[in-house]
Amino acid sequence: AKKTAALERARALARAAADGSSERPDNESVAANPGPGPVSGQGSDFQAKKATALDRARALARAAADGSSERPDSGSVGANPGPGPASGQGSDLQDTKARSEDGQDRARRAFEEEKARKKSALERARAKALVAANGSPDRPASDTLGSNPRLGGDLQDAKARSEAGQDRARLAFEEEKARKTMALERAKAKALAAANGSSDPPASDSLGSSPGLSLGRGQGSDCQDAQARSDDGQDRARRAFEEEKARKAMALERARAKARAAGDGSSDRPASDSLGSNPKVVGAREAVSGGALHDAKAKSEAGHDRARRAFEEEKARKASALERARARARAAASGSDGLGLGPNPGLGLGRGRGRGLGFGGFGSWQQGLGGGRGFGGAPQDLGLSPGILVRLDGLKARPELNGCVGTLISLDKAKGRWQVRLEDCREDMLFKEDNLHAVSVDEYEAAQAQAARMDAHLADKLRCPNEHGMVVEIADEVYECDVCEADIDVHTKLLYCQRCDHAICETCSVEMLRKEAMKINK
Repeated sequence: AKKTAALERARALARAAADGSSERPDNESVAANPGPGPVSGQGSDFQAKKATALDRARALARAAADGSSERPDSGSVGANPGPGPASGQGSDLQDTKARSEDGQDRARRAFEEEKARKKSALERARAKALVAANGSPDRPASDTLGSNPRLGGDLQDAKARSEAGQDRARLAFEEEKARKTMALERAKAKALAAANGSSDPPASDSLGSSPGLSLGRGQGSDCQDAQARSDDGQDRARRAFEEEKARKAMALERARAKARAAGDGSSDRPASDSLGSNPKVVGAREAVSGGALHDAKAKSEAGHDRARRAFEEEKARKASALERARARARAAASGSDGLGLGPNPGLGLGRGRGRGLGFGGFGSWQQGLGGGRGFGGAPQDLGLSPGILVRLDGLKARPELNGCVGTLISLDKAKGRWQVRLEDCREDMLFKEDNLHAVSVDEYEAAQAQAARMDAHLADKLRCPNEHGMVVEIADEVYECDVCEADIDVHTKLLYCQRCDHAICETCSVEMLRKEAMKINK
């Protein structure tokens, strides 16, 4: 019923506004539809309250339209009490108005306080800006900020807290400044000590002369502790550096002693006591533990022993090669016109370049074209047995091996072939008995001497294109003949000029020697 009545009133007000009439609709027209059973007394009271509220609203609207800030009094509002308001309704309106005015007063006071606070903050900011512009460290007085008496206590508290924070920041800044000044003083003192050649660290008292170190008693103790820790770290670093320096000096002394011993031809290693003449080594012995030194010494000695053995083996190998070369030179100096047997006879023959027509290779076994004869041309029947020397002959699959010398190892009965170990060959080979001819030791040695003389004869007769002397060598790698451009296999003899790096294979050397002989005969 209440909602229906309110709806009717709203419709009536809308119609009145549309007609341009400011009169309110009477209660009878509004109450024409009382709704579903409202009580008559309740309806009249409700209508009176609504009418009074509507009159107040209209009065306030008129006052706002007239530009007056005064609120309409209760008498003017109550002049038109509406259709029969009860006496208790006026007191309710007065209470509501009083509460509304109290709320407005509180809001106004809060607004004034906020405005005063912002104004005070603006005044402080302006005062700080003026102080910064004038360069004065004095802070603005609190009296200039006290225009609002209600905010005096809060401003004083905020000022006290701000000053306390600034004091703490200033104290921390002074401590950091003093610490950096002390570090700078220590660095300068160390630089002066290093320039004067003194290794002693500067005393702590010498660092306190700077006026920037005016700290309190507690701060001074902290600086002293920090300086003590820094000095301890520097001492540890200095000791580590001295130990490393002494260790290197000891190693250098050992190396020098070994070099002196090697120069004197003595194989004895220098005693450990001979390294103690250097004071740096003495310091190292005090710094480094004895167990570590002994372990390092044992490892070093083992490495030196291995190096010494390798050096001795290489030296013995070179000495053996030198002895073999001298023996060949002595055999060549004895003089002989016969053909000889080298360490790899027959290599280079049967490769499509001829057999030398009687001159043979560097160590050819053949005399003439007979392959099944002995050294003197007469056949010999020494018999085949393990351990004797044999010469290969009559090979068709491997003609380059004809004339090579080897030692019989054993007879492979299953294959019917002899196992032969040839000179300068890494693996043993199997040959038929028909291709093997026994050679006596005397004949072998004579053939070796003849081969050496043949090599010397070739080296003496032949020259490189630049007329340099050439030597007979054994190829330790694959070379290329500078005459026929053929490959010279490993372990094959060749003529070589060391001055112009000119190499001649075995076949070309024999051919060149034959041509020289033909020129002499003409």
